[in-house]
Amino acid sequence: MTDTSQASDEGFAEALLRYPKDMIKCMAAFQLTPSWLSPYMHAILTNRGEAMHKIQNRLRDIMGMGRKAWNETPEIKKLTIAHNMTEMTDGSDYWDPELLSQSLLGIWFAAAHQPWMFLDFILLELSTRLDWQHALQKELDTLAPSNYNELEKLPLLDSFIKETIRLNPLDKFAIRRKALEPYTFQGGSPSVPLGGTACVSAHDLMHDPQTYPSPDTFQGARFVPTEAGAPQSKFTDVSEKFPVWGYGSLAW
Repeated sequence: MTDTSQASDEGFAEALLRYPKDMIKCMAAFQLTPSWLSPYMHAILTNRGEAMHKIQNRLRDIMGMGRKAWNETPEIKKLTIAHNMTEMTDGSDYWDPELLSQSLLGIWFAAAHQPWMFLDFILLELSTRLDWQHALQKELDTLAPSNYNELEKLPLLDSFIKETIRLNPLDKFAIRRKALEPYTFQGGSPSVPLGGTACVSAHDLMHDPQTYPSPDTFQGARFVPTEAGAPQSKFTDVSEKFPVWGYGSLAW
């Protein structure tokens, strides 16, 4: 995310490791306590958001005045999230350093939490399906030598992963949008007040029988093309029918 000088800062590195743990503790505590207690629980569990504030203060500088101090080579810089975010939002009054730092903080939590949860679900599904263990091993054996580009040529593995996540989404709701002004949908309802959040049910979208026949049944090869030359619906594809990555300009 940032250059080596940031990574070598022990205090910053410690805050980066602590923040996801703080979030998980709060998520668990908030399920067991009344909503009015949430601010107090957050203050107790996170030492008043110490790690969060330390990270955000640093990111706010990195995405603002600190941009002038970035010292990566152009080849490395174009591979960093921070650089790409600033490139895409240059000249925007909306995407100021404060909002960019908040977005980076959200990306960090997702990167520290979501992949490992997904991997856990994938291993659990795979452990109960001996036929799929053999099929995926056979597909992997076709790679020689294996490299990053070759991973794009594993349709069975990609489909197995996508089907696993379809049936085990981490979020019940997806494609969240905050109303910048009062808004009523074309059908007359619902109405979203200023500052309110609208979202959709990830579970319902990924269990729609119109899109996914037998939606409650695990079908590991569901996304493998059945016709020669047809494109595959990949795990990383952004779609309103598979809202794991969000949608539109705010997709991951």
